[in-house]
Amino acid sequence: MTQHTTTQVIATRVRGCLIVTLPADLLPEVIDEARRATLENLHRHGARVVVLELSAVQVMDQQDFESLRSITLMARLLGARTLWVGLRAGIVLHLVDNDVDTTDIEAMRDLEEALLRADADSGQVEADEAEGLPDDEQPDYGAQTWSQLDDPLAEEPRS
Repeated sequence: MTQHTTTQVIATRVRGCLIVTLPADLLPEVIDEARRATLENLHRHGARVVVLELSAVQVMDQQDFESLRSITLMARLLGARTLWVGLRAGIVLHLVDNDVDTTDIEAMRDLEEALLRADADSGQVEADEAEGLPDDEQPDYGAQTWSQLDDPLAEEPRS
């Protein structure tokens, strides 16, 4: 496990995943630091999955969300899938109530769930590639996007 620590953002590599942990306050310089750490790590070391660990984040407005979403899009351009973990129910409620576009955001309850998903998908994708299935025939592994959640305050995400 390697770790890259700066003043507020921690970027850690675990089992081929890049985990970017953000602090409670999403100040613009914190988001810029997260962007730099993510892109630098992906460029130097690569990763199939980036996990944005957001459990410490207390407040997230639409501008913060869009800035974090840009990290997701940049990671995708570098070949990595991004999972958001640890979002608080109040943040989710605020984003949904304000009709924030959450398309293409994959969210998991916690880090353990995200790592299990990354491990499972990594093994399954390799098996599918070995079978030679075309991309449009690849199975859907059931990842939920925020826009698919019926009730952001529900105990269990609904599918």
